[in-house]
Amino acid sequence: MLTADQKQQFEAHGYLLVNDVLDAADVLDPIVDEYAGLLDELVDDLIARSEISQTFADLDFRDRMTKVYAETGRTFAQYFNLSLPIVGVTEDTPFWTGAAIFNLIKAPALLDVVESIIGPEIASNPIQHVRIKPPQELLPEDQLASGLVGTTPWHQDAAVIPPDAGTEMITVWVPINDAPVETGCLQFLNGAHRYGLKGHGLGSVDGLALPGEVAEEGKVDIVPAKRGDILLIHRHCPHASLPNTSDRLRFSLDLRFHPADQPSGREIMPSFVARSRSDPSRVLSDAEAWTGMWQAARTWLATSPDAPKSNYEWLR
Repeated sequence: MLTADQKQQFEAHGYLLVNDVLDAADVLDPIVDEYAGLLDELVDDLIARSEISQTFADLDFRDRMTKVYAETGRTFAQYFNLSLPIVGVTEDTPFWTGAAIFNLIKAPALLDVVESIIGPEIASNPIQHVRIKPPQELLPEDQLASGLVGTTPWHQDAAVIPPDAGTEMITVWVPINDAPVETGCLQFLNGAHRYGLKGHGLGSVDGLALPGEVAEEGKVDIVPAKRGDILLIHRHCPHASLPNTSDRLRFSLDLRFHPADQPSGREIMPSFVARSRSDPSRVLSDAEAWTGMWQAARTWLATSPDAPKSNYEWLR
């Protein structure tokens, strides 16, 4: 659990770096292994279509993924992502909800920290992403401002849900490898969450972005993080990432949680109860069931006439 001082820091600043929360061997290494297997499948497909010249099988995940980016000149954000887009979904749209990711979401040490902020009835929010960001020099021009693979613009996480959603969502940002400044760590406007949700516009890759002058309205804190650390982010705290100017990719996840008795803010996609002190029988314990929920959501998004026709409709 967070200490009283840590909770006070979170309330004052709108974000909090918590060191050494996640165990590498038990929680983070299995995620890397899981994604290495997923990369194996992608590489086999690219070799079969003559899009890359070799498998790079002797390299670790980060270096091998970097080589694939460099040879293909393509990004594979959705292939590795653990959620679906709002629009443009087909029955074949890829996503990844493996057991290692499920175990991260359910990790007791992580949920202890989340409980300190939103209470003991915790739901996993479906607005979550994997960000595998290569060195910026390898990105196509049109992907430089894509938050999943490029530089994430200034934004508040509450902007991606309707303003009347009524959820006290919190973001937990998890670096799978160290995230020093040169790999594109996060930066925050210290204390700006106290001013509430601001107007956003559509970014260059159909994401959301605050106006360009937002960083002039407060003190910018640049926050490197290490493997095993987590960053808590208030839903109204403006934040962005720096560009990855290093020669290695940055691998991170942003998970979100909300009080289990509140809406998720994106009911077209599946949330589940990750912890319940009052009724443990509510907690989902089956990773395959979680995947099945996402498969059902994909079918609905791909086939239903009621599926959304545009992203963030309330801004249009």
